[in-house]
Amino acid sequence: LVDRREAEGEDVRHTRKGRGSSVHGMRGGAPLSGRREAELIHRNLKEIASALAQFCQKHKPRRLLLGGAEPTVAQFQDVLPSSLHDLVSGTVGVDVDAGEVEIREQAYALLEELEEERHERVVDAVVTSAAKGLNGVVGLDQTLSVANEGRVQILLVEKGYHQPGYRCTGCGYLTTQHLDKCVFCGNDFAEIPDAVEAVVTQVVEKGGTVEVVNDEKMEEARIGALLRY
Repeated sequence: LVDRREAEGEDVRHTRKGRGSSVHGMRGGAPLSGRREAELIHRNLKEIASALAQFCQKHKPRRLLLGGAEPTVAQFQDVLPSSLHDLVSGTVGVDVDAGEVEIREQAYALLEELEEERHERVVDAVVTSAAKGLNGVVGLDQTLSVANEGRVQILLVEKGYHQPGYRCTGCGYLTTQHLDKCVFCGNDFAEIPDAVEAVVTQVVEKGGTVEVVNDEKMEEARIGALLRY
């Protein structure tokens, strides 16, 4: 939560070591000229940005939401280190004196909205790429095939989707077909109760990511993937 006076949050506050602002009308302040006030505000925002950079280096967040008055948040974004710009996913217009519950509610609401938008983009990319024969596939058979090859970058699975299948007892090859011998290593296949769960594990182990979605575009295919190549 960004304020021109200081940053809210225990980790950030500790970096200021108790120093207050000298801006008129702010904590511990005395009347100042407009230019001096602007300089102090800029300095405070840079200190907050530096503290945030340290926080991100320590905790490695995947995304940042900035909250505060709109003009102040805009100023703060201008002083953010370039390494943090790509982490900023959105902003929340909230008063700096708002309670923790209110702040969390607004932040969670924005996160849900952003997550839905991201899922829609990924689903569209997979469905469109599959239709054009590019770097996307849909359906369990095709998805298992590319997953066996280690080509899956993002795996999409419809929420609640499960399907039995078979796994090679030697190389781990996954398929929905009941085959006698594996064409790759010659070993037998064992029936497994959930090939969907198995491919999820396989994709994660090979460095891919998995997204559980609830999108009408996936109702027929139920599973699909965006490919590395």
